[in-house]
Amino acid sequence: MPVNPKAKLLVKVDTSNLRNASKFKSLNSILKEMGTAINTGARKGAEQTAQFILRRQSDYLRIGGHRHTGALMGSLSITNGGGFGGGLYYEIGSTLTGYSPSVIEYGRGEVRPVKAKCLHFITKYGEEVFTTYSKPFPADPYVAPSALEGLQQGVKFISDAINYEL
Repeated sequence: MPVNPKAKLLVKVDTSNLRNASKFKSLNSILKEMGTAINTGARKGAEQTAQFILRRQSDYLRIGGHRHTGALMGSLSITNGGGFGGGLYYEIGSTLTGYSPSVIEYGRGEVRPVKAKCLHFITKYGEEVFTTYSKPFPADPYVAPSALEGLQQGVKFISDAINYEL
């Protein structure tokens, strides 16, 4: 079974150089507050970026006409992986098991029966089909372009959130 495509977002902010930068207590206090504000802003900006990617995945599925049952659209979610590799980690994509998300993202070749006389499936309209051939399905990516847009917007979201906290 193929692995569902997901956008993976990892945000790292290093504020370690703000700790104990001075022997002056008041300056250390200010630097500590700055570190806290930067970390808070980074978290808020990363969350905003993850939400943006999720909305864009939904937009791409809608634009591509992939709303037959709503199952894929309804399965899109953000998984917060917490701290990973010293940063904030999120996975944005479908929780569905099966081929639907990966077939839409990557496409697939033609399908012919291997051990049976025919293929058997139900269409999106509820029709039962028996056939010896299923045509190829071209890729219609929704994860990759949303992740690219999220990367471009994420820098602004995180920067703006950090500046707001400071």
